[in-house]
Amino acid sequence: MKEIAEMLVTIKAFSINDQNYTWASGIESPFYCDNRMILSFPKFWQSLIDLFCQKLNHYDFDGVAGVATAGIPHASAIAYARSKPLIYVRSNSKGHGKKNLIEGDIKNMKSVALIEDLFSTGGSAIKAAEALEEVGIEVKVMGSIFNYGLKSFQENINNREYFSLISLEDILSVSTLGDKEKELVDTFIKEHK
Repeated sequence: MKEIAEMLVTIKAFSINDQNYTWASGIESPFYCDNRMILSFPKFWQSLIDLFCQKLNHYDFDGVAGVATAGIPHASAIAYARSKPLIYVRSNSKGHGKKNLIEGDIKNMKSVALIEDLFSTGGSAIKAAEALEEVGIEVKVMGSIFNYGLKSFQENINNREYFSLISLEDILSVSTLGDKEKELVDTFIKEHK
């Protein structure tokens, strides 16, 4: 998947900074992959959705579920491409209206492919999967564009079926890093992998 890694670098979705980024998991990191950038590049986004659909051909599921918020656009495009119903899981129940945690028609849905933009510790995706399972929906597979490959992800995933289109190693293999950037990345990797 070298082409995906190269495109993420080209559109500046992947960046390295000596001022650490704070991930949703709370981890401080010198690098960040902002997959929301993909939405502004429709040809690239279409090729990603095509790859997701190819990977998902190996699984049988009723619908597609997106993890709020960054997984929702990709899940939506996959659901549309596969002619499957879409639902999404909020990080917390909505504070107004129906106060839903899961949005969409779940009455007849028995199984889903759960889509997230990236996996760091896996916390958001696992929380979403557990919410779906609590209402009787089986999560057949969890898919993401990018996976940082952290040790904590491997520990947290707990035998769940998953895939990622690319890894941190894929991105680093196509990135031109200066000595300072290499040192920042190497230090982080030693601590978290």
